[in-house]
Amino acid sequence: MPPPPGAPVPGVVPPPAAAPPLAGGPDPHGLGAAASRLSSGARKHGRAALAVLSVVLEDADVVEQVLVGTYHGVDGAAALASGNLVLVNVREWQPEVVRVSLVGMGVQGTQDGRKATLAFTSGATQDRFDEVGDTALAVEFANRIRQRATGA
Repeated sequence: MPPPPGAPVPGVVPPPAAAPPLAGGPDPHGLGAAASRLSSGARKHGRAALAVLSVVLEDADVVEQVLVGTYHGVDGAAALASGNLVLVNVREWQPEVVRVSLVGMGVQGTQDGRKATLAFTSGATQDRFDEVGDTALAVEFANRIRQRATGA
């Protein structure tokens, strides 16, 4: 005769207890909310880059805005997080990660109607983020950097 439903079955290990919830909830950096503003194609295409970004964010980081494009010719993500520009890509075996303060940063943007490129300058450091399909968000991203760079 089989045991009653819910009763332990001899020789079968019960499943482990559920893990406790993460501190700060499932999206402690607000990356999911920021990514929700991306077009569906950008979210789909940038899935791996957004995953890399989620891993490199520091505990206190709060993402204000995120873009998906290419960084050094490889799929990447750019984020404004807690007064910094964070650039990542999905280079196999060794993703690139750069974090630069927005204070004093310059930004130039170009677009051809379909894709945008942002060029960042901070001191002697220069970087580019290319192939941004969400051109309106790229303009907003550049404007936010300009505001933060001057302390406004």
